[in-house]
Amino acid sequence: DPFYKRGPWSPKALNMKKIILVLGGIRSGKSYFAEQKAEFYSEKPVYIATAVLFDSEMKARAELHKKRRGNRYELIEAPYDITGPLRRLKDRTVLVDCLTLNLSNRLMASQEYMDLETLTATDEEYLKDIIKIIESNNLKAVLVSNEVGSSPVEANPLGRYFQELQGRWNRLLAGCADEVYLLQAGIPALLKK
Repeated sequence: DPFYKRGPWSPKALNMKKIILVLGGIRSGKSYFAEQKAEFYSEKPVYIATAVLFDSEMKARAELHKKRRGNRYELIEAPYDITGPLRRLKDRTVLVDCLTLNLSNRLMASQEYMDLETLTATDEEYLKDIIKIIESNNLKAVLVSNEVGSSPVEANPLGRYFQELQGRWNRLLAGCADEVYLLQAGIPALLKK
C-alpha cells in the first residue's frame, strides 16, 4: 500500500513537506518538545489546537500551553476535523496538538456507536486525507499523539475502540512520517529518521 511507503529522496523532496510524529504518554513532555521542533522550522508556526475545554482542569492546561507559547504561534482551534485548516495553509509549519484529543472528540461526537470495522475505515480515510493535504500543500507538520501501547486494556467497549483506533492512527502516521520521536520523562528518543 503506497500510503505506508516512502519513495526515494531527491534534493527537491528534502526541501518540501515533512511529517514529524511526536509520541508519548500523559505529561511526558511531548507538547513542549513538539513546540521546539515547530519553532526550529518557523518563526511563526501555526498551532492547531484540538482540545475541547469542557472543565476547569482542561481550561487550566490550555492556559499553561498558551502562556508557554506566547504570541509566537498563529492559533487555529479545530477539535473535530483538522483537514479544513490544513487545506487553507500552504508552505507553512504546522503543529497539531494533539491527535489523541482529535480522535477522542470525533468518537464522542458520534451519537450512536459504530462497529470497530466502520470506525477503522472512516478514520483511515481521514488520516489519508491529512497526509495528502500535508504533501500537496507543502507543509512541515509536527503531529503530537499519545502512545497507548503500554496502557492496560480498557474495561468498556468505547475505551477499547479508542485504544484500537489510537494505536492504528499512530502506526499509520509513523509509517508516513519522516521523523518519529517517543518522549519519556521529558527525554526524546528518536525512533525513525
